[in-house]
Amino acid sequence: KIFPFFPLGWAIRSRLDAMERIPRVRIPKLFLHGTLDEVVPYSLGRKLYEAAGEPKRFYDIAGARHNDTYLLGGPAYFEAIQRFIRDTLDLTPKN
Repeated sequence: KIFPFFPLGWAIRSRLDAMERIPRVRIPKLFLHGTLDEVVPYSLGRKLYEAAGEPKRFYDIAGARHNDTYLLGGPAYFEAIQRFIRDTLDLTPKN
């Protein structure tokens, strides 16, 4: 067990079909995915992105695994998140 003090059994037993549900998600979506993700394969992340409706963005992090995307992505990773939030909320400066 990864987190023995936190019971996740209910979540693991629940079937979550992301491919079935993602087309119905209407809010803006940002997909951040490491190309070497060992938990959720990169190819699945791309398939989810392709199945998702607009608005959506995909940002891949070359060489990153599941838990080190922010480390390997560096400042560009956080800039992608900031840009997504700014664009989604339309926080561009008005002159």
